[in-house]
Amino acid sequence: MSLVEYSPASPLESFSLVDENDLFLMGLASQGDVRALEQLYDRHAPLMYSVLAQKLGDAEEAQDVVHDVFLKLHTKSVLYNSAFGKPIAWLLTVARNMAIDRLRKRATHQRYLNKQSGEAEPSVPANEGLHDDELALLKHCVEILPSQQREALDLAYFGGLTQQEISERLTQPLGSIKAWIRRGLLKLKDCVEAKL
Repeated sequence: MSLVEYSPASPLESFSLVDENDLFLMGLASQGDVRALEQLYDRHAPLMYSVLAQKLGDAEEAQDVVHDVFLKLHTKSVLYNSAFGKPIAWLLTVARNMAIDRLRKRATHQRYLNKQSGEAEPSVPANEGLHDDELALLKHCVEILPSQQREALDLAYFGGLTQQEISERLTQPLGSIKAWIRRGLLKLKDCVEAKL
C-alpha cells in the first residue's frame, strides 16, 4: 500500500503522513528527482505564494520568490535538515528570508533613486499615534545620544540596514555596531522613563 492510496481515518493521521511524505520527497528532490520537486511544489507553492504576496505586496514578485525557493530546494536541498523542523517550515523560512532580502533591496534602490533625483529623504517616519509632547521628548532623547549610537540606530531603524550592513557602511567592527545599538536603545529607554 502506498501513501497516495491510503485514506487515513483522522486529519491528525493525515498530517503525519504528509510530513513523512514531504521528508521522503525532500530526499528525492535533493538527488535531482524532478517529479518529487513537482509534488512538493504542487503541495506547498499556494501557501507560500499567499504569504509572500501579502508580505511583498506584489503578486509577480511573490511568484518569483516561490520559483527561487524551489530552485534553491532543487539545487541546495542538502541545506535542509529534518532535525530543525518540518519541510514546510523550512520552505517558508527560506521564502521569508528571500522576501526580506527583496524588500531591503527595494528600499535601498528607492533611496538611491531619491538621491539621484534630488528628493529629500524623510529622516523620521510618520509619527502617527505620538502626541507633540511625546515626539518632542523622543527627539530630545535621540539628540543627546552620542553620535555613533545615534547614527547606528538611524541606519538600523530608519535605513532598514542589518547590523552587518551598518558595520560595512561605517567600516567599524560588527561587535562595535551591536554595542552602539544596544547602548543607544538603553539610553533612549532611560531618558524617556526619566522624563515621564
